[in-house]
Amino acid sequence: MVLSQEDNVIPDDDSLDWEGLPTADAKALLRSVREIEDGGEVDVFQPDPDIERLVQIVGSYRGSLFNAIRRRIDGVRKLGDVEVVTQKDLWSLLEELWRANVSLFSDTELAALKSSLEEPGIGLRSLSQKSGLSYSQARRAIRRLRRAGVLRMEGLLNTGKLGLQRVIILLESPELVLSSVYITKTLFIDGAEPKVLHVATIPGERMEDMLNIVRGFRTTSTKVSAWNLSTGKPAFDGRYSSKTGWNIDIFHWSTQVRKGDNQLILSEPPSSKPEHVHFTPADLKIIDQLAVNYEATAQEIVEATGLSESTAFRKRAQLIEERVVVPRPRARVPQLTDRVLVLSDVSTAGTILPAWSLLPVTYVTRLENLETSERRVLQIAALPPGASRSLIRALESWMSRVDDYSADVVQAGAESRFMTAAMFNRRERAWKWGHGDFFDARSYASVRKESENREVPVDLA
Repeated sequence: MVLSQEDNVIPDDDSLDWEGLPTADAKALLRSVREIEDGGEVDVFQPDPDIERLVQIVGSYRGSLFNAIRRRIDGVRKLGDVEVVTQKDLWSLLEELWRANVSLFSDTELAALKSSLEEPGIGLRSLSQKSGLSYSQARRAIRRLRRAGVLRMEGLLNTGKLGLQRVIILLESPELVLSSVYITKTLFIDGAEPKVLHVATIPGERMEDMLNIVRGFRTTSTKVSAWNLSTGKPAFDGRYSSKTGWNIDIFHWSTQVRKGDNQLILSEPPSSKPEHVHFTPADLKIIDQLAVNYEATAQEIVEATGLSESTAFRKRAQLIEERVVVPRPRARVPQLTDRVLVLSDVSTAGTILPAWSLLPVTYVTRLENLETSERRVLQIAALPPGASRSLIRALESWMSRVDDYSADVVQAGAESRFMTAAMFNRRERAWKWGHGDFFDARSYASVRKESENREVPVDLA
């Protein structure tokens, strides 16, 4: 698949007018888009997040964003009754055009993205061999994917090395939800019987304390359970991508459900045995930097932390070699805004998995109940808008009444990072803990209202 390039001719200032439609600040934004496309720099007194975002949008857009805006405004103007276009209107249009544009991939980009998720931390030369691309093709593909933010190489905390444990807390029809610095992700499933999933990173030696906190929520929820969370695996598949966007062929996908049982090969949930750990302040600072950007250089770490270059270089290499932090590629395709979550027993998951693996961005992981040792499998998929309900109906039509599973649309979510530098007590060589200090109960209604409908996490590790 080859994507054509748009005409990059930059019109003169008269083309910014559109018969007086844009406001003065909207014209300023249009002029900035044009200047960036023309290789210039936006004239600002100090760094600004909006300007940085604009540079990223224009720089990763395939073709001329200015001309795309011009065509869109011309179309709106012809419909009539449009008196003014504000800067806020233009920002919304910019984001809309960008999300659609950067979600369209060439064949080389599809192959590179798939290989990157299959082998975390793979080098360019190995990636080109694995994906069947030339070195230059692989380099160009990865460069664009990263520039657009579609592919990020983050660092995953190796909880076993850190004396930590990842758990999922599932609240059904809750009045209250948990609030804690130990909670890194939250998913909201709306409906007559809403569900909330909290993903928490907990000190292994504090698991019983955490369970007592969870049990306290049973008076305000119809059901509460806590599960050990394995690392799991994210994946990408581009078969439902086309030149015009993403479209799940439900008929094709339905034929893959129950195609045959698939033996699950998933990492086991980590042992709950407490680990005694010791890290220096420099270790903790570098761990946090690698979690944001696994490929951060020693110089970048120096600039972010104030450590000496020799310390940053030596400890960075040591932490990577000892696998305290491991590479974790994250795929974010802006056009894939729907989320479907399936919870099932292991047998049913093996039945669904052959079809599940065909979906664009997926994550599969194993759970183990911390109180009963029951085992479940969690599967999440990122889909184009409107596809989630169709996919759930297709799944229901093929599943048997005896299959032990639930399938839901995730409507909203929240995400934050576990900061090791802030949470490790170096003097006591233990993670900080205190019910009143680090855990709180908040109203479900207020927390749900604050949560975002976009950027719902897919990879829960």
